[in-house]
Amino acid sequence: MQDLVLRVHTVRYRRERWVTPDGATVMAALPPTVTGHFGPALHRFVLAQYHQGQVTVTRLLDQVRSIGIDVSKRHLVRLLIDGQDLFQDEARDVLRAGLETARWITVDDTGARHKSRNGFCTQIGNDDFTWFGTTGSKSRLNFLECLRAGHTDYVVNDVALAYMSCCRSGWIIGIVACCGEVVAALVGSEVGEGFSDGRP
Repeated sequence: MQDLVLRVHTVRYRRERWVTPDGATVMAALPPTVTGHFGPALHRFVLAQYHQGQVTVTRLLDQVRSIGIDVSKRHLVRLLIDGQDLFQDEARDVLRAGLETARWITVDDTGARHKSRNGFCTQIGNDDFTWFGTTGSKSRLNFLECLRAGHTDYVVNDVALAYMSCCRSGWIIGIVACCGEVVAALVGSEVGEGFSDGRP
């Protein structure tokens, strides 16, 4: 027989506090896994319900409160949006690993308006991985930044120079051709805009 048990588990930490001769206070540290007033299991449950289960914040708040969790709506939203660096790093690493090993990829993007501003979701992947990124542009330069997976450098080699010649970017070819293979930071620069928008 399989079953599921949902219950509140509260842990009370008693921390020693010392006052040094100069009047400063020293307090024992919490375990490294403790961040805030809510544990990792609750955090995982909230994220899974919201993102994978498509449960709205209002219904999710009612759900956790019915289990016995004492949390405000404001704090619940913080659990959903704060401290997501680990997930962002994981998504970036998935994209890097996929691009390094993939023999082919497909790409697509779709647009939508949010708070009166245009936004775009770009999909990159194949049969083995899928990556999604949301940005405020769908320009060639923006797509190139997505493909770079967090890297900010570009290699200008013979293949790149040949492509630039087709895009009427001769004004820059003479500068970099004599240097052989060089590394240039082009993201957001006028040079990068010229490469991305210079096609006839």
